[in-house]
Amino acid sequence: MCLLPIGGQRRKSAAKGAITVPLELQFLILDQLTDDDLELRKLCTVCKAWANHVQEIMFRHIWVTSATRPRLVRRFLHKPQLGKYVQVVTVVGSTSFGSTEQLFMWLSDVMPNLQTLDLLRCAFEDDIFPLQQSVLPKVTYLRLRSSEFRSADTLLQLILLFPRLEGLDLSGHYTAPGRALAPPTSSLRAPGRLRYLTCDATRHAFLLRWLALGSVIVDELFIPTGWGDNHDELKDVLLKLGDGLKCLRLTGVEPRNWPSDSLLAIPPFPLLQSLEVDLHLLSSLAFGWDATQAAFKLEDGLLLLLKQLLSPALSTIYLDTLVTPAHLDIPWAKLDSALARFSALEEVIFDLYGFFDLNGGTRCRNMELPSYADLCCGMRKAMPLSEARGILKFRCAGKGSSPKPRLLRDVFC
Repeated sequence: MCLLPIGGQRRKSAAKGAITVPLELQFLILDQLTDDDLELRKLCTVCKAWANHVQEIMFRHIWVTSATRPRLVRRFLHKPQLGKYVQVVTVVGSTSFGSTEQLFMWLSDVMPNLQTLDLLRCAFEDDIFPLQQSVLPKVTYLRLRSSEFRSADTLLQLILLFPRLEGLDLSGHYTAPGRALAPPTSSLRAPGRLRYLTCDATRHAFLLRWLALGSVIVDELFIPTGWGDNHDELKDVLLKLGDGLKCLRLTGVEPRNWPSDSLLAIPPFPLLQSLEVDLHLLSSLAFGWDATQAAFKLEDGLLLLLKQLLSPALSTIYLDTLVTPAHLDIPWAKLDSALARFSALEEVIFDLYGFFDLNGGTRCRNMELPSYADLCCGMRKAMPLSEARGILKFRCAGKGSSPKPRLLRDVFC
Protein backbone atom coordinates (compact mmCIF):
# COMPACT_ATOMS: atom_id res chain seq x y z
CA MET A 1 0.00 0.00 0.00
CA CYS A 2 1.36 3.39 -0.94
CA LEU A 3 1.49 5.77 2.01
CA LEU A 4 2.44 8.84 -0.02
CA PRO A 5 -0.30 11.44 -0.61
CA ILE A 6 -1.85 11.38 -4.10
CA GLY A 7 -3.14 14.58 -5.59
CA GLY A 8 -2.72 18.22 -4.69
CA GLN A 9 -5.50 18.27 -2.11
CA ARG A 10 -3.82 15.66 0.11
CA ARG A 11 -0.47 17.39 -0.14
CA LYS A 12 -2.09 20.65 0.85
CA SER A 13 -3.77 19.04 3.86
CA ALA A 14 -0.53 17.49 5.00
CA ALA A 15 1.28 20.82 4.78
CA LYS A 16 -1.50 22.57 6.66
CA GLY A 17 -1.34 19.94 9.42
CA ALA A 18 2.38 20.48 9.82
CA ILE A 19 1.92 24.23 10.17
CA THR A 20 -0.66 23.83 12.93
CA VAL A 21 1.83 22.18 15.30
CA PRO A 22 1.85 24.43 18.41
CA LEU A 23 4.69 26.91 18.40
CA GLU A 24 5.67 25.88 21.95
CA LEU A 25 6.19 22.31 20.73
CA GLN A 26 8.29 23.53 17.81
CA PHE A 27 10.46 25.50 20.25
CA LEU A 28 10.94 22.40 22.42
CA ILE A 29 12.22 20.54 19.36
CA LEU A 30 14.59 23.40 18.53
CA ASP A 31 15.91 23.30 22.10
CA GLN A 32 17.30 19.83 21.41
CA LEU A 33 19.78 21.43 18.97
CA THR A 34 21.38 23.64 21.60
CA ASP A 35 24.91 22.36 20.88
CA ASP A 36 24.60 22.42 17.08
CA ASP A 37 25.25 26.04 16.10
CA LEU A 38 25.58 25.24 12.40
CA GLU A 39 22.15 23.64 12.20
CA LEU A 40 20.60 26.40 14.28
CA ARG A 41 21.89 29.04 11.87
CA LYS A 42 20.25 27.21 8.98
CA LEU A 43 16.90 27.13 10.80
CA CYS A 44 16.92 30.91 11.21
CA THR A 45 15.65 31.21 7.62
CA VAL A 46 12.46 29.18 8.19
CA CYS A 47 10.37 31.95 9.73
CA LYS A 48 10.67 34.96 12.01
CA ALA A 49 9.45 33.06 15.09
CA TRP A 50 12.11 30.40 14.60
CA ALA A 51 14.78 33.04 14.02
CA ASN A 52 13.92 34.78 17.28
CA HIS A 53 13.94 31.52 19.24
CA VAL A 54 17.23 30.41 17.67
CA GLN A 55 18.74 33.71 18.78
CA GLU A 56 17.53 33.02 22.30
CA ILE A 57 19.04 29.52 22.25
CA MET A 58 22.41 30.70 20.96
CA PHE A 59 22.71 33.43 23.58
CA ARG A 60 21.59 31.45 26.63
CA HIS A 61 25.18 30.45 27.36
CA ILE A 62 28.03 32.61 26.10
CA TRP A 63 31.79 32.44 26.59
CA VAL A 64 33.67 35.68 27.26
CA THR A 65 37.38 35.50 26.49
CA SER A 66 40.01 38.04 25.53
CA ALA A 67 39.39 37.10 21.88
CA THR A 68 35.58 37.21 21.94
CA ARG A 69 35.09 40.19 24.27
CA PRO A 70 35.46 42.97 21.63
CA ARG A 71 32.99 41.24 19.30
CA LEU A 72 30.50 40.64 22.11
CA VAL A 73 30.76 44.24 23.30
CA ARG A 74 29.98 45.51 19.80
CA ARG A 75 27.12 43.06 19.30
CA PHE A 76 25.42 43.91 22.59
CA LEU A 77 25.96 47.60 21.88
CA HIS A 78 24.16 47.43 18.53
CA LYS A 79 21.55 44.86 19.66
CA PRO A 80 21.02 45.34 23.40
CA GLN A 81 17.89 43.15 23.30
CA LEU A 82 20.13 40.08 22.93
CA GLY A 83 21.41 40.55 26.47
CA LYS A 84 18.08 39.55 28.00
CA TYR A 85 18.53 36.01 26.59
CA VAL A 86 21.80 35.37 28.45
CA GLN A 87 21.34 33.06 31.44
CA VAL A 88 24.82 31.49 31.74
CA VAL A 89 28.18 33.22 31.28
CA THR A 90 31.60 31.59 31.33
CA VAL A 91 34.32 34.19 31.77
CA VAL A 92 37.81 32.99 30.83
CA GLY A 93 40.38 35.31 32.37
CA SER A 94 39.43 38.67 33.87
CA THR A 95 42.56 40.63 32.94
CA SER A 96 41.05 41.97 29.69
CA PHE A 97 38.45 43.91 31.71
CA GLY A 98 40.99 45.80 33.77
CA SER A 99 39.38 45.11 37.15
CA THR A 100 36.77 42.96 38.83
CA GLU A 101 34.48 45.98 39.16
CA GLN A 102 34.57 46.68 35.41
CA LEU A 103 33.83 43.02 34.63
CA PHE A 104 30.86 42.81 36.98
CA MET A 105 29.43 46.19 35.94
CA TRP A 106 29.56 45.15 32.28
CA LEU A 107 27.75 41.91 33.06
CA SER A 108 25.15 43.81 35.07
CA ASP A 109 24.51 46.41 32.36
CA VAL A 110 24.31 43.96 29.46
CA MET A 111 22.77 40.79 30.96
CA PRO A 112 19.88 41.60 33.32
CA ASN A 113 18.68 37.96 33.52
CA LEU A 114 22.03 36.32 34.28
CA GLN A 115 21.54 33.30 36.57
CA THR A 116 24.81 31.30 36.40
CA LEU A 117 28.29 32.82 36.57
CA ASP A 118 31.20 30.53 35.71
CA LEU A 119 34.65 32.06 36.29
CA LEU A 120 37.54 30.20 34.67
CA ARG A 121 41.18 31.18 35.24
CA CYS A 122 40.25 34.52 36.76
CA ALA A 123 42.54 36.34 39.20
CA PHE A 124 40.97 38.53 41.88
CA GLU A 125 43.71 40.77 43.20
CA ASP A 126 41.64 43.91 43.74
CA ASP A 127 39.21 44.65 46.54
CA ILE A 128 35.59 43.63 45.94
CA PHE A 129 34.18 45.71 48.80
CA PRO A 130 33.13 48.69 46.57
CA LEU A 131 30.69 46.45 44.69
CA GLN A 132 27.11 46.22 45.92
CA GLN A 133 24.80 43.22 46.11
CA SER A 134 22.51 44.88 43.57
CA VAL A 135 25.12 44.47 40.82
CA LEU A 136 24.05 40.92 39.85
CA PRO A 137 20.88 40.31 41.87
CA LYS A 138 19.56 37.33 39.87
CA VAL A 139 22.66 35.11 39.97
CA THR A 140 21.80 31.88 41.79
CA TYR A 141 24.80 29.69 40.86
CA LEU A 142 28.50 30.55 41.14
CA ARG A 143 31.27 28.31 39.85
CA LEU A 144 34.99 28.97 40.25
CA ARG A 145 37.47 27.00 38.17
CA SER A 146 41.23 27.53 38.34
CA SER A 147 40.72 30.99 39.81
CA GLU A 148 43.02 32.79 42.23
CA PHE A 149 42.19 35.10 45.13
CA ARG A 150 44.38 37.49 47.05
CA SER A 151 42.98 36.35 50.38
CA ALA A 152 40.15 34.40 51.94
CA ASP A 153 38.36 37.71 52.56
CA THR A 154 38.33 38.38 48.82
CA LEU A 155 36.74 35.00 48.16
CA LEU A 156 34.10 35.50 50.86
CA GLN A 157 33.34 39.01 49.57
CA LEU A 158 32.71 37.56 46.13
CA ILE A 159 30.33 34.93 47.52
CA LEU A 160 28.36 37.57 49.43
CA LEU A 161 27.86 39.68 46.29
CA PHE A 162 24.97 37.42 45.28
CA PRO A 163 22.01 37.70 47.68
CA ARG A 164 20.05 34.95 45.90
CA LEU A 165 22.94 32.47 45.68
CA GLU A 166 21.73 28.85 45.85
CA GLY A 167 24.63 26.90 44.34
CA LEU A 168 28.36 27.30 44.99
CA ASP A 169 30.98 25.17 43.22
CA LEU A 170 34.57 25.72 44.34
CA SER A 171 35.93 22.35 43.26
CA GLY A 172 38.29 23.90 40.72
CA HIS A 173 39.49 26.89 42.77
CA TYR A 174 43.18 27.07 43.59
CA THR A 175 45.90 29.44 44.76
CA ALA A 176 49.19 30.07 43.06
CA PRO A 177 52.15 27.92 44.21
CA GLY A 178 53.72 29.36 47.33
CA ARG A 179 50.67 31.52 48.07
CA ALA A 180 48.52 29.76 50.59
CA LEU A 181 45.13 31.40 51.08
CA ALA A 182 45.22 33.22 54.40
CA PRO A 183 42.30 32.67 56.81
CA PRO A 184 39.58 35.34 56.74
CA THR A 185 40.12 38.29 59.08
CA SER A 186 36.84 40.17 58.69
CA SER A 187 33.59 39.20 60.38
CA LEU A 188 31.59 38.54 57.21
CA ARG A 189 28.24 36.88 57.74
CA ALA A 190 27.69 33.60 55.91
CA PRO A 191 24.64 33.12 53.66
CA GLY A 192 21.57 31.57 55.23
CA ARG A 193 20.90 28.78 52.75
CA LEU A 194 22.68 26.95 49.93
CA ARG A 195 20.98 24.26 47.91
CA TYR A 196 24.28 22.96 46.49
CA LEU A 197 27.86 23.23 47.75
CA THR A 198 30.93 21.66 46.17
CA CYS A 199 34.33 22.37 47.65
CA ASP A 200 37.83 21.00 47.92
CA ALA A 201 38.14 19.33 51.29
CA THR A 202 41.67 20.49 52.11
CA ARG A 203 41.95 23.89 50.44
CA HIS A 204 38.52 25.11 51.52
CA ALA A 205 38.48 23.91 55.11
CA PHE A 206 38.34 27.57 56.19
CA LEU A 207 35.24 28.10 54.04
CA LEU A 208 33.42 25.18 55.62
CA ARG A 209 34.37 26.43 59.07
CA TRP A 210 33.06 29.88 58.11
CA LEU A 211 29.76 28.40 56.98
CA ALA A 212 29.56 26.27 60.11
CA LEU A 213 29.91 29.36 62.33
CA GLY A 214 26.68 30.76 60.93
CA SER A 215 23.22 29.30 60.58
CA VAL A 216 23.57 28.14 56.99
CA ILE A 217 21.44 25.26 55.70
CA VAL A 218 22.92 23.16 52.88
CA ASP A 219 20.77 20.70 50.94
CA GLU A 220 23.55 18.96 48.97
CA LEU A 221 27.22 18.74 49.98
CA PHE A 222 29.78 17.34 47.53
CA ILE A 223 33.44 16.84 48.50
CA PRO A 224 35.19 15.47 45.38
CA THR A 225 38.78 15.35 46.68
CA GLY A 226 40.52 13.87 49.69
CA TRP A 227 40.16 15.42 53.11
CA GLY A 228 43.61 14.37 54.20
CA ASP A 229 44.04 14.17 57.97
CA ASN A 230 41.47 16.86 58.81
CA HIS A 231 38.95 14.41 60.22
CA ASP A 232 37.91 16.65 63.09
CA GLU A 233 37.12 19.55 60.76
CA LEU A 234 35.02 17.35 58.52
CA LYS A 235 33.24 15.97 61.57
CA ASP A 236 32.47 19.49 62.84
CA VAL A 237 31.10 20.55 59.46
CA LEU A 238 28.89 17.49 59.15
CA LEU A 239 27.61 18.01 62.69
CA LYS A 240 26.67 21.58 61.81
CA LEU A 241 25.03 20.80 58.46
CA GLY A 242 23.66 17.39 59.38
CA ASP A 243 20.11 18.34 60.36
CA GLY A 244 19.26 19.89 56.99
CA LEU A 245 21.42 17.85 54.61
CA LYS A 246 19.49 15.91 51.95
CA CYS A 247 22.35 14.71 49.73
CA LEU A 248 25.90 13.85 50.82
CA ARG A 249 28.62 12.91 48.34
CA LEU A 250 32.00 11.94 49.80
CA THR A 251 33.72 10.66 46.68
CA GLY A 252 37.14 11.86 47.80
CA VAL A 253 36.85 10.86 51.45
CA GLU A 254 37.64 7.32 52.51
CA PRO A 255 35.66 6.16 55.57
CA ARG A 256 38.18 3.38 56.15
CA ASN A 257 40.79 6.02 57.05
CA TRP A 258 38.63 7.85 59.56
CA PRO A 259 39.28 7.25 63.26
CA SER A 260 36.47 5.30 64.90
CA ASP A 261 35.63 8.20 67.22
CA SER A 262 35.08 10.46 64.19
CA LEU A 263 32.73 7.96 62.58
CA LEU A 264 30.81 7.49 65.82
CA ALA A 265 30.35 11.26 66.11
CA ILE A 266 28.73 11.62 62.68
CA PRO A 267 25.17 12.96 62.98
CA PRO A 268 22.19 10.76 62.03
CA PHE A 269 21.20 12.98 59.06
CA PRO A 270 17.42 12.74 59.59
CA LEU A 271 16.55 14.30 56.20
CA LEU A 272 19.19 12.51 54.09
CA GLN A 273 17.80 11.13 50.82
CA SER A 274 20.95 10.31 48.83
CA LEU A 275 24.42 9.10 49.90
CA GLU A 276 27.49 8.55 47.73
CA VAL A 277 30.72 7.09 49.10
CA ASP A 278 33.94 6.14 47.32
CA LEU A 279 34.87 2.60 48.42
CA HIS A 280 38.62 2.95 48.04
CA LEU A 281 38.94 0.05 50.45
CA LEU A 282 39.05 -2.31 47.48
CA SER A 283 41.99 -0.51 45.89
CA SER A 284 44.21 -2.12 48.53
CA LEU A 285 43.61 -5.51 46.91
CA ALA A 286 45.34 -4.35 43.74
CA PHE A 287 48.50 -3.82 45.78
CA GLY A 288 48.59 -7.26 47.37
CA TRP A 289 46.33 -6.96 50.40
CA ASP A 290 44.12 -9.94 51.04
CA ALA A 291 40.35 -10.04 51.32
CA THR A 292 40.47 -10.37 55.12
CA GLN A 293 42.14 -6.99 55.47
CA ALA A 294 39.72 -5.43 52.98
CA ALA A 295 36.78 -6.93 54.86
CA PHE A 296 38.07 -5.34 58.06
CA LYS A 297 38.26 -1.98 56.32
CA LEU A 298 34.72 -2.44 55.00
CA GLU A 299 33.38 -3.19 58.47
CA ASP A 300 35.45 -0.47 60.11
CA GLY A 301 34.54 2.20 57.57
CA LEU A 302 31.39 2.00 55.51
CA LEU A 303 29.41 -0.23 57.88
CA LEU A 304 30.19 2.00 60.84
CA LEU A 305 29.10 5.01 58.80
CA LEU A 306 25.79 3.36 57.89
CA LYS A 307 25.15 2.37 61.51
CA GLN A 308 25.24 6.03 62.49
CA LEU A 309 22.57 7.03 59.97
CA LEU A 310 18.97 7.39 61.08
CA SER A 311 17.56 8.56 57.78
CA PRO A 312 14.00 7.33 57.17
CA ALA A 313 13.88 9.03 53.76
CA LEU A 314 17.18 7.57 52.43
CA SER A 315 16.28 6.27 48.97
CA THR A 316 19.54 6.12 46.98
CA ILE A 317 23.06 4.96 47.83
CA TYR A 318 25.95 5.21 45.35
CA LEU A 319 29.07 3.14 46.06
CA ASP A 320 32.08 3.77 43.81
CA THR A 321 34.06 0.53 43.73
CA LEU A 322 37.33 -0.57 42.14
CA VAL A 323 37.01 -4.10 40.73
CA THR A 324 39.67 -6.63 41.79
CA PRO A 325 39.98 -10.45 41.68
CA ALA A 326 39.24 -10.75 45.42
CA HIS A 327 36.17 -8.53 45.07
CA LEU A 328 33.67 -11.34 45.68
CA ASP A 329 35.55 -12.68 48.73
CA ILE A 330 34.58 -9.62 50.75
CA PRO A 331 31.65 -10.36 53.12
CA TRP A 332 29.04 -8.33 51.30
CA ALA A 333 26.41 -10.05 53.48
CA LYS A 334 27.26 -7.61 56.28
CA LEU A 335 26.58 -4.69 53.98
CA ASP A 336 23.39 -6.43 52.88
CA SER A 337 22.19 -6.60 56.49
CA ALA A 338 23.10 -2.96 57.13
CA LEU A 339 21.07 -1.84 54.11
CA ALA A 340 18.01 -3.71 55.37
CA ARG A 341 17.56 -1.03 58.05
CA PHE A 342 16.53 1.57 55.47
CA SER A 343 12.94 0.77 54.49
CA ALA A 344 12.65 3.63 51.97
CA LEU A 345 15.71 2.51 50.01
CA GLU A 346 14.88 2.28 46.30
CA GLU A 347 18.29 1.66 44.73
CA VAL A 348 21.83 0.77 45.72
CA ILE A 349 24.05 1.60 42.76
CA PHE A 350 27.55 0.17 42.49
CA ASP A 351 29.65 2.33 40.17
CA LEU A 352 32.26 -0.22 39.10
CA TYR A 353 35.55 0.89 37.57
CA GLY A 354 38.69 -0.99 36.60
CA PHE A 355 37.18 -2.74 33.56
CA PHE A 356 38.58 -2.46 30.07
CA ASP A 357 36.37 -5.10 28.47
CA LEU A 358 32.70 -5.34 29.43
CA ASN A 359 32.12 -8.71 27.76
CA GLY A 360 35.16 -10.72 28.75
CA GLY A 361 37.87 -10.68 31.37
CA THR A 362 40.77 -8.27 31.45
CA ARG A 363 44.10 -8.01 33.21
CA CYS A 364 45.20 -5.48 35.80
CA ARG A 365 48.60 -5.78 37.50
CA ASN A 366 48.98 -9.32 36.13
CA MET A 367 45.75 -10.48 37.80
CA GLU A 368 42.72 -11.82 35.97
CA LEU A 369 39.52 -9.87 36.55
CA PRO A 370 36.05 -11.42 36.27
CA SER A 371 33.77 -10.33 33.47
CA TYR A 372 31.26 -7.61 34.16
CA ALA A 373 28.33 -10.04 33.97
CA ASP A 374 29.96 -12.60 36.28
CA LEU A 375 30.80 -9.91 38.81
CA CYS A 376 27.24 -8.56 38.90
CA CYS A 377 25.79 -12.06 39.24
CA GLY A 378 28.18 -12.88 42.06
CA MET A 379 27.33 -9.72 43.98
CA ARG A 380 23.59 -10.35 43.57
CA LYS A 381 24.08 -13.79 45.13
CA ALA A 382 26.21 -12.31 47.93
CA MET A 383 23.49 -9.78 48.83
CA PRO A 384 20.23 -11.78 48.77
CA LEU A 385 18.20 -9.37 50.92
CA SER A 386 18.85 -6.40 48.67
CA GLU A 387 18.41 -8.55 45.56
CA ALA A 388 14.99 -9.70 46.80
CA ARG A 389 13.96 -6.06 47.23
CA GLY A 390 15.08 -5.33 43.66
CA ILE A 391 17.27 -2.40 44.65
CA LEU A 392 20.67 -3.57 43.35
CA LYS A 393 21.97 -1.84 40.23
CA PHE A 394 25.39 -1.87 38.61
CA ARG A 395 27.18 0.62 36.40
CA CYS A 396 30.51 0.29 34.68
CA ALA A 397 32.47 3.45 33.98
CA GLY A 398 36.00 4.75 34.08
CA LYS A 399 37.02 6.31 37.37
CA GLY A 400 36.38 10.04 37.29
CA SER A 401 34.44 9.97 34.04
CA SER A 402 31.33 11.48 35.58
CA PRO A 403 29.85 12.11 39.03
CA LYS A 404 26.97 9.87 37.99
CA PRO A 405 28.22 7.54 35.21
CA ARG A 406 25.87 6.64 32.40
CA LEU A 407 23.97 3.42 32.97
CA LEU A 408 25.26 0.87 30.46
CA ARG A 409 23.17 -2.15 31.33
CA ASP A 410 21.69 -4.13 34.19
CA VAL A 411 22.64 -7.78 34.48
CA PHE A 412 20.00 -10.21 35.71
CA CYS A 413 20.97 -13.76 36.69
